[in-house]
Amino acid sequence: MHLTYFDCNAQIGKYSVKHPEAFTTADELVKEMERVGVSEALVFHSMAKEYAPCVGNEMLLAEIECKPIHPCWVVLPHHTGEMPAPDELLSQMKARGVRALKAYPNAQGFTLADWCAGDLLDMIEANGIPLFLDMDQTNWGQVAEILSSHPKLNLTLLRQSYRIDRFLYPLMEKYAGLRMEAATYQVASGIEEVCKRFGAGRLLFGTGLPYTDAGPAIAQITYAEISDEEKRLIAEGNLRKLLAMTSDK
Repeated sequence: MHLTYFDCNAQIGKYSVKHPEAFTTADELVKEMERVGVSEALVFHSMAKEYAPCVGNEMLLAEIECKPIHPCWVVLPHHTGEMPAPDELLSQMKARGVRALKAYPNAQGFTLADWCAGDLLDMIEANGIPLFLDMDQTNWGQVAEILSSHPKLNLTLLRQSYRIDRFLYPLMEKYAGLRMEAATYQVASGIEEVCKRFGAGRLLFGTGLPYTDAGPAIAQITYAEISDEEKRLIAEGNLRKLLAMTSDK
């Protein structure tokens, strides 16, 4: 079976702790995608994480023009004036063709608790915008609090690890919008069990490029003991559906 892969987790731009041989430009990302067989990617810019979202988000749009790359903006609460208020942010996203967001609360010194980011999360939830969050930027208790306050939020967790099912399963049972990046879900037969219990719609293909190689992420889907249709959903279908939901609002 031939699968088309749509990466939910890739980065361009220079960053502070450079990995040997890791690329930084959009052209290099596209070249690597072509080499490994990934057709499209949802991408954020390192400067939006390590310097300022408003700067990095603009750099991203300038660098990915006319490439098979979809923009993912990095956001933070608006109270300090570093980010537009939620309604204005939404208008800018629609005008610029941005349909997904990431947040780095630990790296950028804020919290996703409602007293700080509630207005932002309200807007994201109401408009069906997919929000991506690395697990090193949060913890399971905070994930539970976020979803309790915003039960219809489309939240995808990235860079998980192993031994997480006792946290994951009760949240997946309760919140239909909770999803995971498949590549870093390092649980024996974990993909198969999630598909069986919750459906393949709860998993997304992501590589972590350029930090990690795309090969293991592809192999994890290719060799999973699930149906061809489930593989297709994880490889590209689920992310396409999420981005289309944003466009429909």
